[in-house]
Amino acid sequence: MTNAQAPHVRLSLLLLSGLAFAGLGGCASGSGDDAGVDATVEAECTLDSDCPDDGVFCNGTLGCVAGECVAQDIPRCDDGIACTVDACNPTSDACENTPDTGMCPEDTVCYVGTGCAAAPPCEFDSDCGGDGVYCNGDEVCVEGRCLSPMDGRGCDDSNSCTMDECLEATAECSATAYPDIDTNVAHCGTGADDCVVCPDPPAGNHQVAQCVAGACGFACEAGYVDLDGDPANGCEVMCTPSGSGDDPDDAFLDANCDGIDGDRALAIFVSRSGNNARDGLTPETSVGTLSRALQIRAGMTSRTQILVATGTYTESATLAIPGGVGIYGGYSDDFLTRADARASITVDAAVAARASGLTGNTVIDRVSLTTTDRTGSSEPTVALIVANSQDRLRLRHLSLLAGRGGPGSDGGTVGSGSTGTRGANGVGSGGGSGGGSGSVRGGDGRDGRRRASGLNGATGSPGSCGIGGTGGAGSGSAGLGCNDGDPRDGGPGGPGCTGTPGAHGAGGDGIGALAGESWTPDA
Repeated sequence: MTNAQAPHVRLSLLLLSGLAFAGLGGCASGSGDDAGVDATVEAECTLDSDCPDDGVFCNGTLGCVAGECVAQDIPRCDDGIACTVDACNPTSDACENTPDTGMCPEDTVCYVGTGCAAAPPCEFDSDCGGDGVYCNGDEVCVEGRCLSPMDGRGCDDSNSCTMDECLEATAECSATAYPDIDTNVAHCGTGADDCVVCPDPPAGNHQVAQCVAGACGFACEAGYVDLDGDPANGCEVMCTPSGSGDDPDDAFLDANCDGIDGDRALAIFVSRSGNNARDGLTPETSVGTLSRALQIRAGMTSRTQILVATGTYTESATLAIPGGVGIYGGYSDDFLTRADARASITVDAAVAARASGLTGNTVIDRVSLTTTDRTGSSEPTVALIVANSQDRLRLRHLSLLAGRGGPGSDGGTVGSGSTGTRGANGVGSGGGSGGGSGSVRGGDGRDGRRRASGLNGATGSPGSCGIGGTGGAGSGSAGLGCNDGDPRDGGPGGPGCTGTPGAHGAGGDGIGALAGESWTPDA
């Protein structure tokens, strides 16, 4: 007889304070007003020293008046000449009064300290002495009158990276390097007389000119992104960033406008068309299995998102889920879109995945984990084991399916049946029926023989498995008896046949036993 143990056992989840004020602008007047701006700055104070000074001459100084910081001693640059432009120059920290002949009547010239007057007559340039203004340039004879050159004093140093100006206060030309040549599109360069005005991008490309590290280029307009990284075709997608980061979410939103639900700079990509010889760091260089992505992540812990395109994948060994990583499925093959779908991962092992001792927040989202059917005797199968990880693991939109456990082992063999009893004695010359009971019994006796040894007993009756006993010996001298001979007992019957198999054992009952991370099913 045989007995069987529990077959097909499976389990899915085993588980500072400061004073701020507005800067004051430079003073300018062409009508006799004080050269300045609103002199009151709202700031609480007790002493003049409580009022910070911005150090700009043209702004004057700040003093404490009735508990408020008020600008005072502001330079007055009005020279009282109507045809001069009066201004305070914050660069030279001095007032400038620039003649503007355009404010004078026809055939007159504006002179510093004089105002509008007829230009002195002349025949040659050497007849002209000047109007007292350096930046107007040296006067020349124009149609019999001494006039300043129309273009004034030439202060261009021919260096496109400098800001050129004429300083009347010091009667000199000044060339000051632009401080932002590495970023300003109006004078972009490195400072080696190479600054240019960056060209505008093609119309319709949703781009703007930019200067980066002294080189001209294009950037996307606000609200547009360049998904393919090709500046030649512009910024093709409208998108407004909604945050600094982008973890894959249930709304499938591209929060950082990099073209995917997730962060390209943090991701490792897995797709059905992937190749494990690639680096997996872009959609175009995706790998083909989750296990390869986990291997790459082990060497690049800054990559915290593993993005898996929808499809079916096969793994040959249990997946070890690390802490601090998110595994997200539901992506299209190009990763540009995402839907409520699962990447199906079948693992040819007794355990599909194990998350043990997680030290960082971990997510498994929109993935299906399945084990293959087991073939080992009474071999258990588990889809996911979670151990010693507290609340650091989030399972979202997840499918867990354990395959069939291994079949139960065969029952042991039960002992043989007992030997059948001796058949009944023959009566006269007729053999008796074999003894015993059930299907295990001796065979029938054989008919006696006259003056000869008896024959062996016959095989058991139809349906019987018993073997006939040996015949009884003859009687008398030399085995011959008188008349019909003296009957002698036949020998014992042979062994009975093998018994019929017993019924299968009952199925396993209970949830089994857990020891550490190992689970043993009940038999």
